[in-house]
Amino acid sequence: MSLTAPPAPDQPTRLPLLREAVTRHLRLHLTADEEDGTRREATVRPLGLLEWGGVTTLATWWEDRGVFHPFRVDRLLAVEPLDGPFADEPGKTLDDMLRQAEARMDEANHAIDN
Repeated sequence: MSLTAPPAPDQPTRLPLLREAVTRHLRLHLTADEEDGTRREATVRPLGLLEWGGVTTLATWWEDRGVFHPFRVDRLLAVEPLDGPFADEPGKTLDDMLRQAEARMDEANHAIDN
């Protein structure tokens, strides 16, 4: 399952490349400026494009760190497709990422209620 968001007027023109990478399961090498000002380089499996509050993010499995990580599309400095498609693996899919995020929200809500 992949989700795509229509490009907002201020989004970079690389959305078509990102959509293609999600659809064709093409690994990417990304360079991004994170919110904390850190520049990140990452080899990722693009899982989907999601819009959260008007901001488009690329949901990924970050191969080097073995974690899910959303990258804001407007903070991507470079996107380089890598050779060959990747195969879906249990625990590394968009559905897995969304289930993990839901579980974290449930935990946070439970902590607030207690």
